[in-house]
Amino acid sequence: MNVIGLCGFSGSGKTTLAEQLIAQLRVAGQRVSVVKHAHHSFDIDHEGKDSWRHRRAGASEVVIASDRRLAKIREFDTHSDPGVHELIAELAPCDWVLVEGFKQAALPKIEVWRAATGKPIQYPADPCVVAVATDDASRLPVPTSLPILDLNDAAGIVAFLLAEPGRYFYRPPSQVPSPGHPSPGVASVAARALRGSGEAQVEERVVDEVAMAIEIDGAGRILLFATPTDLEDLVLGYLLGEGIVEAAGDLLGVEAVPHDAGFVLRAQLRPTCAERLKLRPARVDASSSFDAVAALANGVRRAVSPVTPVQIGQSALVTGMRALAAGRGLWKATGASHAAAWVSLAGELQVVREDVGRRNALDKLVGAMARAGIDPSRGFAAVTSRISHEMVSQAAAAGIGVLAAISAPTALAVRLAESAGMTLVGFARGDSATVYAGADRVRKDGSLAR
Repeated sequence: MNVIGLCGFSGSGKTTLAEQLIAQLRVAGQRVSVVKHAHHSFDIDHEGKDSWRHRRAGASEVVIASDRRLAKIREFDTHSDPGVHELIAELAPCDWVLVEGFKQAALPKIEVWRAATGKPIQYPADPCVVAVATDDASRLPVPTSLPILDLNDAAGIVAFLLAEPGRYFYRPPSQVPSPGHPSPGVASVAARALRGSGEAQVEERVVDEVAMAIEIDGAGRILLFATPTDLEDLVLGYLLGEGIVEAAGDLLGVEAVPHDAGFVLRAQLRPTCAERLKLRPARVDASSSFDAVAALANGVRRAVSPVTPVQIGQSALVTGMRALAAGRGLWKATGASHAAAWVSLAGELQVVREDVGRRNALDKLVGAMARAGIDPSRGFAAVTSRISHEMVSQAAAAGIGVLAAISAPTALAVRLAESAGMTLVGFARGDSATVYAGADRVRKDGSLAR
């Protein structure tokens, strides 16, 4: 299940927002539960009811059930304050859990901030805040690179959550990273946060992306780029999919050998599997062998083509990304495709191409630009997906100097964009954006219409 917290001071509108989000998630077919932190003496029972009498008589726990609902009331003999993880453990399976309160919990949270309250904000000191929902972004006390959501647009906030549900997948406390310490597979990069109300230099956390070569009996079998976590699962999944192994027990172990360019993952198989592999006919694809270490180096080295730097105004960036986010064609009709667009330096959408694959969509855009003779120095490419290293390589090969996305880039994508002289922009939503590479090439050029 996915968990998202709503944090903020009393009067900010957390409960109203939670109520609206529940309704919108239900419309989207999601099963929703709620965990709420309350005051010490709250009561949900009524004097004179059977359950109230049972509790008064000394029952430590009362469960009430009918054909429509179930309630459990637990009394504490001494002062106790259950943590949010204990409460989540009490819930039946569901799709989403909304957590109201529990400001300090190590859970992804949307901070709810209403300008009229004048209350302090939490996001500068809390790495678990993933977005800010507010009724007036121009009055936020501190600029931030976080996505800014309209507090009065519950449907938009649900769309934001459903766009990346894996980001909110709940993990037990033992698997939750400590605040301030990046978890495995996470890298920190310097970035420039752009907002209609100002800008700031920030430290961003991005997912890592590393070259991996899977090696069997001393020969490489496939080169891929992946997040450096759960590597044995990665290898086993590949081997099962290729039919090289038939069960988890066929993989005896995986040795991850680090190299400058990535990892060689040496798989140890049962003898019967190794023999089966030798009998397979050679194919010029993922099953053909190669030198794993050389493949790592070549895989990264050939990924970058230098580009001509492009200067762009923040207003053009915002205008173009807003137009792309409005949706059209396949993306608007199905919600299951990716879109890639070419946007002029004035912020006008000129070409849009769509596909179920994010790289395919960008390929289609590059092809359309080539056929139309579009000069890649006269605008920027915008995509609805995250940005991987291959998309940076793909854009650089086409001479594109600015690549912007609604979602985030990977750490390797940032490094490759810097080496190519490309401007790389992520989380371009509303009047907000974060520039991960080439920040000096995005100029502040006047006020932004909301």
